[in-house]
Amino acid sequence: MAELFEHYELAVARMTTKRKNTRWNRRYTAKQVKDFLDARYPDLLADHFDATVFEDYLGWLQEQPYTPQTIENALIGARTMFK
Repeated sequence: MAELFEHYELAVARMTTKRKNTRWNRRYTAKQVKDFLDARYPDLLADHFDATVFEDYLGWLQEQPYTPQTIENALIGARTMFK
């Protein structure tokens, strides 16, 4: 799973066509997913991030002090990361 985050962050850093704040938002999203997995599923493999874990991630985001817009962005980012 750690490799997935490293590859994702490298890919985000290479996005020269994206605006700086878009790249930052995607890195921030990756950090949110990483924090969630470290807290709840420290031994999860990337191919086991399924709909059940995604639902748990949504619940975890709602427990955090995030705005609805931040939650929506985080979910979109997570979906993109695990495609």
